Amino acid sequence: MLKVNTMLKVVENILMVIFVVTIFIVAYNFLQLKLLNKDYVSFFGYSFFEVISDSMAPTLTKQDVIIIKKNDNYIKDSIITYKANNAFVTHRVIEVNSNFYLTRGDANNATDVPVLKEDVVGEVVITLKGLGIWRNILLDPQFLIVLIILVVIINSYFFKDGTLKEYNKNKFKKDFKTSHKKIIEEL
Repeated sequence: MLKVNTMLKVVENILMVIFVVTIFIVAYNFLQLKLLNKDYVSFFGYSFFEVISDSMAPTLTKQDVIIIKKNDNYIKDSIITYKANNAFVTHRVIEVNSNFYLTRGDANNATDVPVLKEDVVGEVVITLKGLGIWRNILLDPQFLIVLIILVVIINSYFFKDGTLKEYNKNKFKKDFKTSHKKIIEEL
């Protein structure tokens, strides 16, 4: 019984941590994007983007999450994210000029229009393969509602005063004996 109690408490705590972290991320994103009118969210100089095309395949593919870091000097073969026409593009630097960069996606044949240095958001420092799928699930309002319901059910149904509700063993034995006697009498 102690193991079940411990396991349920661990599950409840994990669900609660996921919920709190998700709420924090949503609130921080809202603050930066809506209240501060920023184009993208930045955590201590790092930004997260989800890859939405295969223009950088096989290096980066759809639903990868990339972490980028602002830098002042990008060199040839760096993978950078920049803003172009109200969208963010992540491509490889193929040429460095004093005022701009020439970039191209690994899967593309054509070079992009020159990218001004001030339009560069940062360089890809970490790639999290396929994490976009989980990111989309965790930030889905329906998922958050289900998560809240699960925490409430686990807490209210299984726990009373912080301990697991115990099933009445004596009642179980009595019910078993009664049903067992009925079966024997019917035979």
